[in-house]
Amino acid sequence: MFASALPIASCIALITNTVWIKGLIWKMFHVFQRPFPSGAQDIGFWQDILLIIATVAVVTNAGLIVFTMSTLNQFSDAFRFWTFILFQWICLAIQV
Repeated sequence: MFASALPIASCIALITNTVWIKGLIWKMFHVFQRPFPSGAQDIGFWQDILLIIATVAVVTNAGLIVFTMSTLNQFSDAFRFWTFILFQWICLAIQV
């Protein structure tokens, strides 16, 4: 755009952009290096979170199976509720 007014501007822009990119590369490889991995005994607090998620998943899936399965529609709601409780506790016992 300004090539007719200052023809050397494109060369200066090329040089400054090259220097800027080289600076970014140096910063990426020398300043912001990935830390060295260190060993841990276990996954810490995430174990509790994953256990809670697994428990909620068991309850949710047991409810979906018992209350939406068309083969159990012929039984009463009380029977389906107790089937839900029994199925849930069996799945939780297997999980442990």
